Amino acid sequence: MTMVNASNFRKDMFKYLEYALRFSEPVKIVTKSGNYVLMSDAEYRGMMETLYIESIPGMKESILEASRAPEEDFIPLGERTLDQFFAEECSGD
Repeated sequence: MTMVNASNFRKDMFKYLEYALRFSEPVKIVTKSGNYVLMSDAEYRGMMETLYIESIPGMKESILEASRAPEEDFIPLGERTLDQFFAEECSGD
C-alpha cells in the first residue's frame, strides 16, 4: 500500500486519486490526528460484497465447494445470459 503524508497528498491529490483508480491499489494518507485510506469505488464495493458474502453462514464454504467441482458438473450457457438460460429452462419448451 502506498503511503503519503497529508501535505504531499494535498499537493499531488489528483496523482494519488488516479493511482488508486488505475491500479486498484489503496493509498494510506498519514496525518497527525490519524490515518485515512483512499480506494477506488470498485475496490470499496468489492470489499463490501466480500464482507456480506462471508457474513452469510455456510456461503463461503458453499462457494469453495462449488469451485472444486469438475467442469462437467456445470451447465454451459453458450452465448446466453443467466437470465436467458433460466427463462428458456423454466418455459417448458
